[in-house]
Amino acid sequence: MAVSGSVSSLVLSSLLEDAEMEFPYVKLVFVHLRRWRDGTEEERVTDHIRKRLTKELEVFPIENLLGVPNFETIIRDATVSRELSCTVCKALTRRALFRAAKRLDAQYIALGETLDEYLADKLIELWLMGRSKSLNAVFREKTPERIRISRPLLFATTEDVERYSRAKGLFENGFMCPYRDQAKHSIMRSLRTMEERSPGVLSSFRQALLTYDRDNEAVER
Repeated sequence: MAVSGSVSSLVLSSLLEDAEMEFPYVKLVFVHLRRWRDGTEEERVTDHIRKRLTKELEVFPIENLLGVPNFETIIRDATVSRELSCTVCKALTRRALFRAAKRLDAQYIALGETLDEYLADKLIELWLMGRSKSLNAVFREKTPERIRISRPLLFATTEDVERYSRAKGLFENGFMCPYRDQAKHSIMRSLRTMEERSPGVLSSFRQALLTYDRDNEAVER
């Protein structure tokens, strides 16, 4: 289970801990990637996570997994306007998670991605695919063999998860990334507005994208 310190990842961690006792043949491991050089902030995040979990937390410095000298510099310099810093961060973080999973001999990676976050990432990814040749870059990360991705919160929006956490008194508000961009979160707000006006539209959109991904994976195989 990848735990970033956000409300959605902490809520999912709590739910998975409760469910694990029903599956004795499954071993649940929590993983946090240390991304920022500000030691005080990172310690605050990891302390916050540890206080809310009963199982041990594995912490990996992301630079060690990616083989880069300074992850924060890459994100800071990703774009001049920072409009796509979340997209760059997600691609590098996902690659690091795959490597952490291999070190831990994991078969599944559980992500706390919510519906609007997943759809926003997909929309940006599809847009960037059209520009990938001119940018000489790849924006679609292939999942390594023998590792599967699970997104248990994909039925709920970020607002739903935050409302649930407040109702249950589970966690305080999540941590804000210092490089959070505007593009992704503007799209997320627009998606939530669409859902409010036409309930069910995001679920239909999700199903279409999941079908698109399955078709592409079949072609690649």
